[in-house]
Amino acid sequence: MLTKELLAARRYRGKIYPRFVDPRSSQNLEIAERVLAAFREGLGATREELRERLEQLEDHKTFKLVRGLAQLLERRCLFEPRAPVEPRELRRWLFRRGVVLTPEERRARLEEAARAFGCSVEELERAFWADREENHVLRGFLPRFVPRDAAPTPTPTPGLSEEPEALLQQYNLSLAQTLLFDALELKFEVSERYQPIFRAVKRLGLMYEAVEEVPGRVRVRVDGPASLFKETTKYGTALAKLLPALLSAREFRLEALIKDGKRKLTFELDASKRSLFPELSDGEPEEERFDSAVEADFYRRIRAVMRDWRVLREPAILKAGPHVFIPDFGFERRDSRCYLEIVGFWTPEYLQKKLQKLREARPEEPLLLAVDRNLRCTEDELRATGHEFFLYEKRLPLEPIVRRLLTIAEQQAERDRERLRAEPLALDLQGDRIPLEGLAGRHEVDIEALREHLERRLAAGDLPGYRLVSDALVSERALARLKAELDALAARTTEEGLGWEEVEPVLRRYGLGESALEAVGYGIERASLLEARVVRRA
Repeated sequence: MLTKELLAARRYRGKIYPRFVDPRSSQNLEIAERVLAAFREGLGATREELRERLEQLEDHKTFKLVRGLAQLLERRCLFEPRAPVEPRELRRWLFRRGVVLTPEERRARLEEAARAFGCSVEELERAFWADREENHVLRGFLPRFVPRDAAPTPTPTPGLSEEPEALLQQYNLSLAQTLLFDALELKFEVSERYQPIFRAVKRLGLMYEAVEEVPGRVRVRVDGPASLFKETTKYGTALAKLLPALLSAREFRLEALIKDGKRKLTFELDASKRSLFPELSDGEPEEERFDSAVEADFYRRIRAVMRDWRVLREPAILKAGPHVFIPDFGFERRDSRCYLEIVGFWTPEYLQKKLQKLREARPEEPLLLAVDRNLRCTEDELRATGHEFFLYEKRLPLEPIVRRLLTIAEQQAERDRERLRAEPLALDLQGDRIPLEGLAGRHEVDIEALREHLERRLAAGDLPGYRLVSDALVSERALARLKAELDALAARTTEEGLGWEEVEPVLRRYGLGESALEAVGYGIERASLLEARVVRRA
């Protein structure tokens, strides 16, 4: 955003129109190039010297544009004090030696200081106030976008790669965001790419109502955490930050109510103006987008526990009567899904709207509600939504979600058992070891249902040449080779049984574990937790 005094806008008949610039106009491109040149040539200059150069580019028509472009670029500049002597130390040294009354005395005092600090008088003159902001020197330029894992102070570069057209487009975006900073309300319509926009709405802590009045087109009204009746703009920054997400949609239209002094004016923008703005991406990796520490903590824990489920952030848009909403989490395992909505702290009015929306939501997949115990809503109100719910305080418990997901997984497994009983899998078995996990993945069946299916077919003699060993189908020829190697080891020893340290490398070479020993007539006898012998079974 730009500072308020640089907002260039026209007001007419209850509306406000930002004075966007044409980023392809030769006149505007020339202005942007001159501003860029002033910064590029300003390396080593003080902040004050750079501002003086920029002032020379201004006239009564373009001063807001020049200052706006300069403000965007100045945020990417790294200024630092630069002097051969620490300024405060120099001032302290001079002031301790008392007042000088004539130019001659001043010159003599400076020469004395120059000898003491080992530099010239001219260098001392520059160093005296070098720590004041206007005397800081331009050291280099920082990237516009800094990765999350970057160092606290990224390394500046001497070059500024910005193109004039891109700078003008960034100016237009900042101009619109500056206007939205004073927004009391924002309404928008989109016809696609809902999820990045709704993610941004939730990530910015904004409350919203979304209605799908026409199939495929959603109208959204965004409020903020503050009451509109007080006409506060505390959430204006968040509304301004929502604009890039809207601009990423192919079709959109927004209407904002702007507080302009004592007046309320309307600002409108739609996709026909997209060429005025920079190309924008969705931004952060999905894993990093959390509305609260509660969600971030839950996300890490549930992923560690339910490894065979995909855990998704804001996975889908669900219908709730004429409204829509995005649940906080989704869980996917093959063709099974489950959603989790976290009902945390909101205003009483917003909570009642949310409960009404949940009562109208009837997704095909289960929807679980995690409800903050401190909310002013009763369990009867929650039951009336028709969805499963559980209460939490401070930290989301895993147990109710895990229990529900395990139930879904078991239902999925039972469907797979029925399918496998009705229609045996066409198995093209090749290789000495075929892991069940890979086989289950290829045929999209539950691994336990597959195990039962294979056990039935092996018992019926339907899979000749293979045996089920722990978590894999293993060929009889591989087991025969394994047995021969173990027999050879046993024949060479005079002790009772084989040491585990001798047997374990052999099993590992075949990709097998301890359970394969029984299949080849061997077993393990343990004298203690640390001592074990592999012995031949009778």
